[in-house]
Amino acid sequence: MERKGALVIAFLITGLIVGNYLFFTDAGVVRERVEISRVLDGDTVDLVDGRRIRLLNINTPEKGLAYSDLAKEFLSEFTNV
Repeated sequence: MERKGALVIAFLITGLIVGNYLFFTDAGVVRERVEISRVLDGDTVDLVDGRRIRLLNINTPEKGLAYSDLAKEFLSEFTNV
C-alpha cells in the first residue's frame, strides 16, 4: 500500500510540474530585437530609438563603486557596441 501511495503522489507532482511548464512559461513575455547605442553600466543600456533598458533581476554596482567598470565591461561583451 505504501508503494502505491508513493506512486500516486509522484504522478501528481509530475503532473503539476508539466502543467506549470505548459501553461505558464513565457506568459505575457514580449520579445523584440533592438539595437544598443551604448552601455551605461553593468545593468543598464540605451537603445538607438531612445529607450533606456534596465535588465530585470540584475543589480550591479553603480558608477564609481568597486567593480562597476568590470560589470560594464562584462555587459559590453554581449553587445556589438
